[in-house]
Amino acid sequence: MRAAKVVSLLVGAWVLCVLGPISGPASVSTLCGHALAQGAYMAWYGPLILTSGQLIAGIDDPRHYWGEECQLIAAVSLHFGDYEKVFTEAFPILQRYQTPATVWIVTGRIGQPSYMTLEQIKELAKNNWEIGSHTVTHRPLAAGVVPALTPPEIRAELEDSKAFLERTGFSVSGFLSPFGLYNELILNEIQRVYRYHRSNVFPGINPLPLAKQGLQGRWELVYFRVQPDTPPQEVIIEIDRVNRRGGWLIIDFHDMGDHDPSVSYPPESLERIVRFMRAELRLCTLEELHRGACQARR
Repeated sequence: MRAAKVVSLLVGAWVLCVLGPISGPASVSTLCGHALAQGAYMAWYGPLILTSGQLIAGIDDPRHYWGEECQLIAAVSLHFGDYEKVFTEAFPILQRYQTPATVWIVTGRIGQPSYMTLEQIKELAKNNWEIGSHTVTHRPLAAGVVPALTPPEIRAELEDSKAFLERTGFSVSGFLSPFGLYNELILNEIQRVYRYHRSNVFPGINPLPLAKQGLQGRWELVYFRVQPDTPPQEVIIEIDRVNRRGGWLIIDFHDMGDHDPSVSYPPESLERIVRFMRAELRLCTLEELHRGACQARR
């Protein structure tokens, strides 16, 4: 059974528009404000696919992305690590389907074996990928398997990684804590430097609007971790869930290909997931939706 048939009876939801009566066919993108720049926004009826930075910017200023008349209620973001295989295996797939993503960079390992070069990171950014900070050295910030860093070391990891990326020409608004180890003091430092922070431990779907504080808020975003053996259909089910119920689903793929079998996801499985989001969710107008005539694509 094709993935499209799985959602043939679902009524997805990604933007709620406050509009008057609809007099004729009109695409969702036409009714819900101007398009996102460079193909990040498409006119199908499914969750909006954004980088995390784009979504946070839209929350801070709704007019920036989906217009004053529209409220985002369902979105998906794709996250990756800074491995070379992400560039060689995942990037071409996402390019084929015009899908943006967020990549987390450890600045101290740029250009090291198995990791992206600076030129590769620039190529991602040129093609609408968000560049996020993942520290300078990838050492745990809080106590865990090794002793915690000192406050000056924590500040250096947070500030120096962002400063390097911005000097190189990237816009950086997000931070990901190595190993998911952080505490309230570290979160306070993160809030001083960045606009949002993703947890690296807690699974789930973030509500929209975001929680005011704690988990599922801007400073402790939760996510869905894709393991090397996670079937594509399991990820598609999560996308269906956010499509039906609303919220922000962050999908983390970590690495791709055969770099490390313990953390690397098969490119063919990634393509099936992205193809589902981009080509197999139902395509309809709001007028068709109101008439109950929105059908799944075959």
